Amino acid sequence: SYEYVGAASQLRHEAQSSHTTDQERVMLLLNTTLAPLVLGVLIGATAYVSNACAELLLRAKWGITFWLLSFPFGAILAYPLFTTLCVALAAGAAAVSLWAPAACGSGIPMVKVELNGVRVPGALSARTLLVKLAGITLVVASGLPCGREGPMVQLGAGIGRLVLRWQSRLLS
Repeated sequence: SYEYVGAASQLRHEAQSSHTTDQERVMLLLNTTLAPLVLGVLIGATAYVSNACAELLLRAKWGITFWLLSFPFGAILAYPLFTTLCVALAAGAAAVSLWAPAACGSGIPMVKVELNGVRVPGALSARTLLVKLAGITLVVASGLPCGREGPMVQLGAGIGRLVLRWQSRLLS
């Protein structure tokens, strides 16, 4: 591997030797600077979009509830409507997962399996990533006790796979 054994890595030694061509130096620059930068920006943007959408849904859910509570008998409607909104958001997350079953669950086990060399069909596909993003946004907005950490691991791995696939097509 390129990064595991820094100074002793044969690839690193070859890349840093004075016998490299300009094309090899450009490749090294792309592999060590541009790809990680693009990857970090895309993963950060994905987390931001998920957070912003969940916050928007939460504000709408609470806004409707507090608006109903401002009326004299609004409390009678506020609780059932709030509960209905929470259930609808959770049901939306469950329905979205039907388009990509590999998006169900935490995401960390899928990434571990892929890292161990077992290919899970669709685990890191673009469709799965979109479903995972929509699902985790809806689940967090519904108020279910779960976080974004596990799903963001799968999203990050999938984005990394897509960026590396794009990079290899670009450089070939």
